Amino acid sequence: RLAQLRLAAGARFEPDTSAQDLLLFCLDGTGQANGEPVRRWTTLEAARLERVELAAGTDTEFFLFGLPRFDA
Repeated sequence: RLAQLRLAAGARFEPDTSAQDLLLFCLDGTGQANGEPVRRWTTLEAARLERVELAAGTDTEFFLFGLPRFDA
């Protein structure tokens, strides 16, 4: 799965991690992920079922990559 996410300045969003691990890549903007700074080209990893709260300080754009699951 590949998705593009745009957040307006001041917006908050929690991506759905119920089905798979995610990689989040910040294309532009600034903000926070779980209180940690995010800026252009920041990459984040979110494990399946991990809570991630994105908060945009400026207009911010992300790519979200859903990673395949390899259950044994």
